Amino acid sequence: MKNLPQPDTSAEISQTITQQIGTYLQTAETFVEAGDHEQALDIYQKVLSLDDQNVPALTQQCLFLNQRNEPESALLACQDLLVAHPENVVALWGLGKANYDMGFYDNALDYYDQALGQSPGYAPAWDGRNAAHRALQDR
Repeated sequence: MKNLPQPDTSAEISQTITQQIGTYLQTAETFVEAGDHEQALDIYQKVLSLDDQNVPALTQQCLFLNQRNEPESALLACQDLLVAHPENVVALWGLGKANYDMGFYDNALDYYDQALGQSPGYAPAWDGRNAAHRALQDR
C-alpha cells in the first residue's frame, strides 16, 4: 500500500502564510522606495487578503489613499487601521485628512486632536489641525 501525502497541518499553513506576507511586505517596500505607490498598494491589498488586520499594510493603504486624494476610500482604510490598532496616530491623522478633504472640518479637527493626544509632536496632525481651524473660520 502506498503512503499518501499527509495534508499540511494548520501550523504549517500558518507558517507558509506568514512567510508569504513577509515576502509581500518586502516587495511592497521595494516599490515604495522606488516611488511606485500603485504597485505597492496592489501588493498591500494581497497582504490584506491573507491578513485583514495586518498593521503595516493597513497603515500604507491609509497613507497612500490619502495621498491620492481619495477621501472616501482613505476613510475606510484608516477606519480599518484604527480597528486593528486603536490609538494609531497614522489612522487618526488619516481619518482627519479624509474628513477634511470631504469638507467635514469639525470631524477632521476631532481626529487631529486625537492624533496629537497620542503623539504631541506629530507634525502632519498639527498642519491638518491648523488647516481645519482656518477652514472653520472661513465659513
